[in-house]
Amino acid sequence: ERLNPMVTSTIYANKARTCEANGLPDSALHYLSLSELYCKDLPYNSGRSDIDLVRGRILSKSASAVRQAGMAMLKRAAHSATPYISAKAYYHLAKAYLAHGEKSQGEQALDSMYEKSTNGDSPRYIDGAYEYALDHYLATNDLQKIRQYAQAINTKDRRMSYKTALHNISSTVIKLDNENKVRALAMKEAELQRRTTIIIAVAIACVLLLVLSIIIMNNR
Repeated sequence: ERLNPMVTSTIYANKARTCEANGLPDSALHYLSLSELYCKDLPYNSGRSDIDLVRGRILSKSASAVRQAGMAMLKRAAHSATPYISAKAYYHLAKAYLAHGEKSQGEQALDSMYEKSTNGDSPRYIDGAYEYALDHYLATNDLQKIRQYAQAINTKDRRMSYKTALHNISSTVIKLDNENKVRALAMKEAELQRRTTIIIAVAIACVLLLVLSIIIMNNR
């Protein structure tokens, strides 16, 4: 009811990615067109860079004329988008170049992808990117690049393991904290129940004592 162009654009872009992941490129391109309607007046990195990335990687797998349009979109995202989207764009450029035997351009794109991924305060991991690069350099027997990407994969795996360990520790601490809270609550409830029982017992004793006193007085 209260239209937000960025939110609407993002929703359509997510639908496009879902269609692409499920092997429906035509539907993905349709939703990208809808997404573009809402973000066309926004800054480039408020939606259009995502559209260039997804549309570019779809079209870059197509026939020659359409492929060039897709490559141009990926290049625009690589040069103008945020570092993470830029790294993704270089990755898909590399795949598109190497798929067509353009080894030099493909390896240049891989170098740019690696630089964008590793620069900054924290590394930006792209699913399958390092593994793809390692497979390529194993096939070309480039020992320097093989060592570089093998080390990058090892570092990534160690970081992921560390994050997983932190997550497990955090989950355990939260679980123990919750269990302690439940145990403390149960103890409070038990204490409250004990006090309630004592109060009821005292009240009953008082009533019985009162009744007994009345009976004794009446007998006297």
